[in-house]
Amino acid sequence: MTKKTKHNISKQSFYGAEAVLIIFAAEASGNIKTGATEEQKQMSKTAVEEFLHAAYVGGYTQGEILETLLWRGNPDERLGAMVKDACDAVGVPALREIFGRAGLPRR
Repeated sequence: MTKKTKHNISKQSFYGAEAVLIIFAAEASGNIKTGATEEQKQMSKTAVEEFLHAAYVGGYTQGEILETLLWRGNPDERLGAMVKDACDAVGVPALREIFGRAGLPRR
């Protein structure tokens, strides 16, 4: 059995929350009726695009599939796992910067 450290647990929790924000941002920028203004939709779209670029730079290799799933607007278990993996490639400091520029919550 693998022993988890406090650091890993904290990291997993952080990425879980950030993964949800990325998925919500993708939904808010699309055609789904979220009540978002056009400006909020554009900010959300920009955040998702920056996230996908940062994941690619960080070595995430399934970016095209992830992008398709995000823009499709039908989140499922597979999407959540892929976004978490991409968050790992991006890293905490870059995620905070991306969310800060987009006006999304940061921890």
